[in-house]
Amino acid sequence: MSKIDKAIQVKQIMLEADPTNEKLRTEVERLRRMKKKILSGETPFSINMVFSVISQGSTENEAIERLSHKISILREELRSMGIYTEDLRGLGAIAALNRFFRGEQ
Repeated sequence: MSKIDKAIQVKQIMLEADPTNEKLRTEVERLRRMKKKILSGETPFSINMVFSVISQGSTENEAIERLSHKISILREELRSMGIYTEDLRGLGAIAALNRFFRGEQ
């Protein structure tokens, strides 16, 4: 709960400095709703999702550049909905995929 309170305070200060920032205003309201739900007894939950992003290019560098661009767009769209993401790479990706497809937490 203290993390939510701190996030609200920080974002509220930022919003006071830039009152026209609608994205920030939406984020503050989302955090306040989350806090209210927790205080009313609702249990927070977590949902894990795996997205696969595919890209093509005439060279490896071009394909990587296009892939990075697509990932950035997806990440921003998810963030605008209040969904936070992290990249999975190497052995961490394999472990996460195994957990995901086995239905483990």
